[in-house]
Formats: sequence, C-alpha cells, structure tokens
Amino acid sequence: MLSHVLKGVESELLPRAYAVALNFWAYPIVLILAVGTWRSHKRTVSVTKQIAL
Repeated sequence: MLSHVLKGVESELLPRAYAVALNFWAYPIVLILAVGTWRSHKRTVSVTKQIAL
C-alpha cells in the first residue's frame, strides 16, 4: 500500500523503484498468509480431535 501512496505523491518515481517497493511488501504479506493458514489448520485439527472424543 505504501508503494501505491508513494507513486501517487511522487509522479516521477522510477518504474524500477516502484517494482522494488511492491516486491518488498509482498514477502511480509506471504508470511502473514502462511502463518494464518497454519494457525487455521491447527484449530481445525484441534476441533476435529475434540469432536472425535
């Protein structure tokens, strides 16, 4: 999101710098998605085990 704001504020931003900024923010987002998926899976397994008992 920050990269989009920067592009709106600074119209002379080089396309390469814009691409780097987008790539930089992509990694934390992928990490957050992976952690969320893992935690959701953990909860599902826990509930399934409780129902089975």
